Amino acid sequence: MVDPGFKPTIVEIDPDEGSGRHDRPIHRLGKSARQARIMAELSASPLLRASELASHLGVSGETIRRDLVELGDRGLINRTYGGAARPFALEPALGERERMLVAERRAIGAAVAEMIGADEVLMMGAGSTTLQVARHLAARQIHITVITHAFNIATMLATNPAIRVLVCPGRFNGRDAYVYGAQTIAHLSGFEANRAIVGATGIGLHGANEADDEAAAVFRAMIARSAESIIVADHSKFNQPALSVYAPWDEVDKVVTDQRPAGTLARTLERASVEVVLARHDETPAEIAVTARGAQP
Repeated sequence: MVDPGFKPTIVEIDPDEGSGRHDRPIHRLGKSARQARIMAELSASPLLRASELASHLGVSGETIRRDLVELGDRGLINRTYGGAARPFALEPALGERERMLVAERRAIGAAVAEMIGADEVLMMGAGSTTLQVARHLAARQIHITVITHAFNIATMLATNPAIRVLVCPGRFNGRDAYVYGAQTIAHLSGFEANRAIVGATGIGLHGANEADDEAAAVFRAMIARSAESIIVADHSKFNQPALSVYAPWDEVDKVVTDQRPAGTLARTLERASVEVVLARHDETPAEIAVTARGAQP
């Protein structure tokens, strides 16, 4: 018979702490640290399974599912059947991009402009960072020819009478002020250039990528017709996936950026012999182009 004065002790048990659920003991992370670990895993692999995450982090499948729901609601991941994937980037309109990371893009533009010699022929793709390259080229007294499909780049370069500007035909994109399509690509195939200078939505493990597949097709055609390919992208593009990979790393010569890539991305660029040119926005113009072969992990 139970003593009427007996009061049971209630012990709360974490549903993830059940015995026998994992093969080995593991230090359990708090929710914030666990979700940060999930994001870190996604930076290395584009797709993760919930069951593998649960086993690796030592928690239940239900806990991982709640984490993935929260991360998905915050727009940090795309939920998939049984797991998660990195979200693909969508580029803001050109006017909005021009107001982002201005100092960094200006430094990148200056670094690229310093690489260009007299009488070179360039192909330049549309974008906010390539527009910064055009601004710096327009300020130099140098005779060059530039082939572009971007109206704002053509207008910027045309302010310098020493620069010959050739504008591609094609279907007009009013949002970002460039032309694209079969006519554009056919037109580019009739030229050869010293360098292609193009931007990117993301700098990923498989190559330079672009959210706009029509622009990506033009960038790809420019690279195919040029002796050297230069990707211009600030550090916010690192490990950012997008719809179209337009240039695998074995087709790219240089990446001009404002910070060194790290980890797997750095090693990928180094293995592909891609030269990383570091443009520091806190340096004087004479110091702004600092070139490093590869990047530090």
